[in-house]
Amino acid sequence: MVDAVIEAFRGERFVIGPSGNEAAMILLGDNYERGLLEFALNPDSVRAAHRQALATGQMEDDYYIRPGQDAVLWGMDFSYNSGPMISPETFRDICLPNIKARAASVQGRGLKVIKHACGNNNLLLEYFIQAGYDCYQSIQKSAGVDLESLRKEYGHKIALWGGVQLEHLIAGTPKQVRADVTEAFRIATEIGTKGGFILGTSHSVAVGTNYDNFMAMLDEVQKLNGRYFG
Repeated sequence: MVDAVIEAFRGERFVIGPSGNEAAMILLGDNYERGLLEFALNPDSVRAAHRQALATGQMEDDYYIRPGQDAVLWGMDFSYNSGPMISPETFRDICLPNIKARAASVQGRGLKVIKHACGNNNLLLEYFIQAGYDCYQSIQKSAGVDLESLRKEYGHKIALWGGVQLEHLIAGTPKQVRADVTEAFRIATEIGTKGGFILGTSHSVAVGTNYDNFMAMLDEVQKLNGRYFG
């Protein structure tokens, strides 16, 4: 199926495809809470699991990455709405080496690496830059992540993808969605010009999205395209 999509849209669309295991934050045990506790209680086992996951992910790329795709998108979350699930220092020491190795390997094949990460990642942004991510997606304003601040501090180092709050698409009004689009365009054009920006939601176009809100987003994009980029 992936090959068919690539064949249909190659050269016309930017195609994000699969890859091997992200190998970013390995959770041992049978649930999220247990997995996070293992970082504190059994760090040596967690480190060993990361080494194994890294080796597996590098091998899996040969199978999963398809000829002609332009990028991969990795989707493991590192943070709650209040901040990282593990300390930034632990993330740096245990997770970051894997992420850097995986990103470099995928980029060595000529692909971009897009990182989807919900929650408040403010304390991890410098590590996102060190990891070599090409784009940070899922910029969640409701969790305290401010697009304008990111654009000012990191916009010249990493592309940013977001601007429209998912909460507004699902339970807001067309007016709120249009305001999100307008503000995102302002930030993208007025604050720095070196880095890339992709207008999108703070997560995805999720189940439950209101049709009128979605159409308002598309309509406002078309109106503002002419004003800012015409």
